Amino acid sequence: MAKVLVTLFHLLCFLITGFGLYYDTFVVTYGWSVYAGKVRYATYWDIVLQTIYFGLALVSDIYNRNDFDKNNAFSNELYSKTKLKRLVRYISCGMAFPLGNFVCLSFWIIFFFHRELIYPSYLDDIIPWWLNHILHSVPIVLQWLDKFFYNQTYPKNGVIGILALTGCYQVWMVWIAHRTRTWIYPFLDYLPIWYRILFLACMWGCLAGFYFVGEFLHYIFWTRKSRKNVKLY
Repeated sequence: MAKVLVTLFHLLCFLITGFGLYYDTFVVTYGWSVYAGKVRYATYWDIVLQTIYFGLALVSDIYNRNDFDKNNAFSNELYSKTKLKRLVRYISCGMAFPLGNFVCLSFWIIFFFHRELIYPSYLDDIIPWWLNHILHSVPIVLQWLDKFFYNQTYPKNGVIGILALTGCYQVWMVWIAHRTRTWIYPFLDYLPIWYRILFLACMWGCLAGFYFVGEFLHYIFWTRKSRKNVKLY
């Protein structure tokens, strides 16, 4: 039963994120005419990553459906047998969870502070409200639910994954700013160079912080529970 629920959960997540990615890419064409198109935005990187992760997690669930232990459907040992499982685990812990949290929280914090800096009001007539939530609200919800339903032991040095991804995106941001003479996010144009550097440094800190939040959630949901069960015997 646990196997079926986890598989159905990943299927639902894949359908939601996949449809959002498809609609944002092929239906809402606004944003593709500028240099680098929507690929310039962290939101697009995130929805691509979320779709890839949940797709791979679904494939892993199906491919390894016979690896579930009836007495412990979420055994760490079972989830470490194949390279696919390790890849899914690393993407989840080291990339998808921290990036999904960062994109959603940073978007809404800036939105409520001054929405014109991150999501101008004219976009309400271009991007459907539900698509906006798939891009900026759903990822954080799905990732937290995934931590609750899906036991994945955090990989050693997994934080390197999100730090590397952050570094790549920051190089991408600076390159686009160099080519277009304007920053991807309008509020950066109003900041002095030292504040921009501080912003980029804070990105590293925030994303690394979300990685450790995910690790803490794994401890709360799974590790501590396992230790209590051991003590009972």
